[in-house]
Amino acid sequence: MNLPRTTYLVILAGALAWCTAIVAVPYLAAVASPLSASVYQIFRPICHQLPERSFFLFGEKLGVCSRCASIYFAFLAGTLLFPFLHRRITPLFRNSTHTRSILFAVLLPMLLDVVAEFAGIHDSTFLTRTITGALLGLVLPFVILPVAIEGVQQFVVQKSVVRTIIDN
Repeated sequence: MNLPRTTYLVILAGALAWCTAIVAVPYLAAVASPLSASVYQIFRPICHQLPERSFFLFGEKLGVCSRCASIYFAFLAGTLLFPFLHRRITPLFRNSTHTRSILFAVLLPMLLDVVAEFAGIHDSTFLTRTITGALLGLVLPFVILPVAIEGVQQFVVQKSVVRTIIDN
């Protein structure tokens, strides 16, 4: 079994399922499916779902706002790009200080957008919410995937060692 590949594919499948649900819910709402309310409810704890801050499809809002949708769809895009780019990009994240700096750099525009809006300095727009969300979402797979792959490998190795000790 190829654990890195399997781990990658599980995360990719999860991201794809999540993004599919985000765009499926407006279709379900448009055809008046009672399931739409349940799917919207799934997203409610993680997103405000304000219509004025959401993209629309089939005349209905997506399951999450524009910033959240941008994060999730960019995460999916980054996950799809990971096999082609990880050898060049992942070394930037080998050092925890670099990782924190990069994550701070991609979070800073979003933070500034939110704080500036609350302070009344500027109005956050679809464009600023989309760009700042996409920036974060695109970088996250290059942080999360290597950690997940290594974690799964360590778990399987430790489980194998424990099993060997128990069997002997």
